[in-house]
Amino acid sequence: MKCSVKKSDFQKEMTLVHHAVRKTNISILSFFVLEATEDKLHIFASDGELQYLSTLPAHIETEGKIVVPIRYMNDVIRSLPGEDVYLESESLPKVKIHAGSTEFILYGAHPEEFPLSLFASQGDPIIEIPASVFLEAIRIVQKAIPARSVREALVGAFFEWRENVFRMVGVDIHHVAYFSEVLDYRAPEPFTEIIHHKALNEIEYILEDEETDVVRICRDERMISFIMGQRRVGIRLIDDTFPDYTIYFLSDANHVVKVSTEEFFETMKRILLLSRELPKHTIPYFTMNVGPSSMELLYEHPVAGSARDVISCELEGDPFELQLNGRDMLDFVPCITKEKTVLYVKGEKMPVVVRPDDGRGLEEKQGIWFVTMPLTEQEEGQLDEYGP
Repeated sequence: MKCSVKKSDFQKEMTLVHHAVRKTNISILSFFVLEATEDKLHIFASDGELQYLSTLPAHIETEGKIVVPIRYMNDVIRSLPGEDVYLESESLPKVKIHAGSTEFILYGAHPEEFPLSLFASQGDPIIEIPASVFLEAIRIVQKAIPARSVREALVGAFFEWRENVFRMVGVDIHHVAYFSEVLDYRAPEPFTEIIHHKALNEIEYILEDEETDVVRICRDERMISFIMGQRRVGIRLIDDTFPDYTIYFLSDANHVVKVSTEEFFETMKRILLLSRELPKHTIPYFTMNVGPSSMELLYEHPVAGSARDVISCELEGDPFELQLNGRDMLDFVPCITKEKTVLYVKGEKMPVVVRPDDGRGLEEKQGIWFVTMPLTEQEEGQLDEYGP
């Protein structure tokens, strides 16, 4: 194989490959494949679960495949001078990468050792979704998806498109992140799947930099793939049942609190400064004392001290006190782009719904919903000196 490719394009792809395939226990998957055919350079990388494919325009002198180590390529390409990068296979598994007077010889692997069967085509796209809507949904639901769980369904997001309603949901035992949007067109058929958070991370990373209008989705009995321009991300399907997240949704509330989104977030961030040195597993609960026109926020650290502040609010219902998960709230509230945030509170042991003030009530299951569980008296009694 012998070809050349524009350095800026290649550097971008190497960054994406390195982001997608950062850890693997399979030695051959610490490499990736470059295949030169006609006027294209095709890139194949996988960690065993996630697959990343991309295609770049290239000047091809000799077609072929090379297998190169992921570990060094990003730094190597970044270091090269000039606008073009030249790639050629020496006596395999040696690979020559050069530009100007700079030359690297990397030890790769033989192409037949790499499991290209992982990248089987899944046929034509089943559905297409607006890229901007999909990106916003991913940013929302990722706030509630745990990195690991004994329940496989919980490490993914519930993806559903029926008629013209698209929704995604992330769930953990203490919180829910929900996104729903009415689209301008209907799905050709009902589409429901659980998408692993590793794929969502990569799709978000790509879409933040990719100028594409739609994401095309393919699926077979084993895999689901997302096509964004010249890039494709695939991952195995999660064979599990997603929990019934609707049990956390309130149908009515005894207290409705409306606050400035920016002021609420900045105040929480200030009072929770003392929680920064808590062990990672410890939840920093803070207290809200809500009155007719003001809200007191209080955080008490058993060793460092305490912090409090007061902000204005609008309250429907009687005054109340509640303790909320500070980590959840600091994750959720910055996602709200409306000027005001609304909290719906049913009772001390009931879920709390956090929503943008967009004119929709609890009866409309559209837009953004965050649900978090308050600290109960029983849980409070189980706190050790650093929290639960």
